[in-house]
Amino acid sequence: MTRTQSICLVLAIALAPVLSSCSIKTLPSAAPATGTLELAKPKLTGSWKGSWDTSTASGTFTMHLTQKGKKFSGPLTIIIQKVTTKGTVKGTIRKNKLTLAVTAKGLGTGSGTAQVNKTRTMMKGSVTIKGTKSTFNGSKA
Repeated sequence: MTRTQSICLVLAIALAPVLSSCSIKTLPSAAPATGTLELAKPKLTGSWKGSWDTSTASGTFTMHLTQKGKKFSGPLTIIIQKVTTKGTVKGTIRKNKLTLAVTAKGLGTGSGTAQVNKTRTMMKGSVTIKGTKSTFNGSKA
């Protein structure tokens, strides 16, 4: 080993601890979040249209829902063959499940449940009025 190589080796051994302390410093970790950020869920608010069916009749419906918090309500139009009747729908939503109450002129008052998709653009469920169960499918217009 030459004198130059020996000096380099001694310097390398002597400087190794100093050079290792000069490594890149990491930034301190960010402070933990004090709250969680939740994206707003899509609302039921808007115009809806769809079809309904019982064992003896079928037709279409339209409704305009307004959602405030977990509650929703709005006017409802039901078409049975060529006869139109007006009413209201109201209820609550929990996750993707709707619990609803329907009142329609000439038909009476009933209750039911429905499921909506995550984007709140489609629903499927059933309503029972005066012992007659109607199934329905709807989508945002």
